[in-house]
Amino acid sequence: MRPTLVQTAARVVIKRVLKVESWFLKICPSAGCVSSKVRSLVESAVKKFTACDAADVDQFLDVQLHLDLISSSLAALGVNRNNIFEEAVTQQIKPTDITNQVVVDLDFFRTQEGLPKTFTSIFLSRIFSCEQKVSQAAIISCLKTYTKHRKNGTTGSYLTLPFPLRSQSTSENPPTTSQTCGPTQTHSVHTQTLYHTVEEVEALQNNVKLLKTVISELQQEKENLFQKSKTTCTCDCQATETAGVARLKRRVRILKQRVRSVKVEAEADKSRVLTLQKRCSALKKEVSKLKTKNCDLKDKVNSCDLEVSKLTYSVEKERGEINLKSDAKNAFSDELRQTVISLVCDAGVSAAKVSDTIQIVSENIFNYKITQPLPCAQTVVNMCDEGFVLSNLQVAQSIVSNDYATLHSDGTSRDGKKIVGTQLSLSDGSTLYLGFVPVATEDASTLLDITLFMFRRLANCFSELTSADTETLLRELLSKIKCTMTDRAAVMKLFASNFEDFLNSDLGINTQVHFLHCNAHFLLAVGTACNNALSAIEKEAGEELGRDKNERLRHFSKESETATTRLISYRALLAVDQLQDCEIF
Repeated sequence: MRPTLVQTAARVVIKRVLKVESWFLKICPSAGCVSSKVRSLVESAVKKFTACDAADVDQFLDVQLHLDLISSSLAALGVNRNNIFEEAVTQQIKPTDITNQVVVDLDFFRTQEGLPKTFTSIFLSRIFSCEQKVSQAAIISCLKTYTKHRKNGTTGSYLTLPFPLRSQSTSENPPTTSQTCGPTQTHSVHTQTLYHTVEEVEALQNNVKLLKTVISELQQEKENLFQKSKTTCTCDCQATETAGVARLKRRVRILKQRVRSVKVEAEADKSRVLTLQKRCSALKKEVSKLKTKNCDLKDKVNSCDLEVSKLTYSVEKERGEINLKSDAKNAFSDELRQTVISLVCDAGVSAAKVSDTIQIVSENIFNYKITQPLPCAQTVVNMCDEGFVLSNLQVAQSIVSNDYATLHSDGTSRDGKKIVGTQLSLSDGSTLYLGFVPVATEDASTLLDITLFMFRRLANCFSELTSADTETLLRELLSKIKCTMTDRAAVMKLFASNFEDFLNSDLGINTQVHFLHCNAHFLLAVGTACNNALSAIEKEAGEELGRDKNERLRHFSKESETATTRLISYRALLAVDQLQDCEIF
């Protein structure tokens, strides 16, 4: 038996059965206080078993574990020691003021280091002077009851054994009886008890020696089993490691094969990619050629359409018929609408005289009298309104499609009325006219009102066509204005400042408007003065200069232009031509 098992046996006897005073009171409320002598003996035994080796255990079992300690401790619990060591009990005195039970901790039955039931039954049979099979049967019965009624997962349960343990009434072991003993019988019982105590001590010492032998054998067997299990575990680990290494090697070979296959596929894909890139570049070149060819074809189609229209017109002219209306809704054709708009807007013909003007031009120039009805004055006005809307749409679309625009205006007076004309110069180089507005005074606030009015009109027309928000379009159109310019420097500088403040504060457009400081009147005056000075200098030379000196070119009109001015103009035109050539190439 191992030393730990011997320690457990001692703890069962001393520490768990013969507890100190507080534990006694918990499990046996009827027991009185344990004497100081018994408590000191128990505490000393527990201290020795707390940290002891096999030699200390053997010495304790041989010398100090005697029955006087056990009997004294049990007597302190209220157990009659005469009943404990009585071997053949025929008469027993059962006290009425004690609890006849021994409480044993069950944890040592459940753990690996616990005592076997056989050893416990032998020990209890020695203490309670009964047969081993009786104590073993009592332990097994109590364990079965405990196992049946015990809750799962609980610890710290106890086994309660009644004592003295009695044999069952069989033919070999007749039943015992309990009678009251007199004084003489009590004395004989004490003498017999002492005699049996010496025998029990000797038997216990023999059992201890036997247990030592068993403990040593079990320790040796344990060491053998431990070495064997260690060897087996080492072999299993080596076999497992070998198998794992083999699996990893196979996995590495498979991965290497995959890597080689992937590299081969990558090389094939590279060649395929190069082929596709070459093919893509060839297709791009072909697409560019087709685009160029498509543009040429479009130009040819346009020229063909123009030629067809001319031929159609000539055929209709020869037939004496010109169709002035479209076939869709019996409305006037686009050519007639464009003619009407040009006569009113460009030539200044009144709406009431447009039809007469068209008829006069047709009869006198083309020798053709139009028999179909021409538009009346109200229809001409409606066509002009259509042209006005179309012009607004054209201006709005042009502003949106360009990156920036320059707003410039010029004012004039006619018949005592001031008129301000507004234009836009776009980033693509085109110039668009926003119209003419009569004003009372040409100051900065009036110019700002005119500009906002014109741009709101553009936003309204464009929003009806695109179904977009008017304010959003207005902000987009005004955000394109980056510069302003006019011949009225003082007024336009204040206008540029007010316009920038309006964009930043009212519309939330973070932009900066630049005023180009164009002083056209001053520059024209300076140019005129310079031209007069150059003319005077050329006259002081005493001879003609430039082309005027050439006999073939003397009759060209001079128009008060000096030779120096013509040279400067020629050099400027030559520089512009060279710049255009550089842009072309």
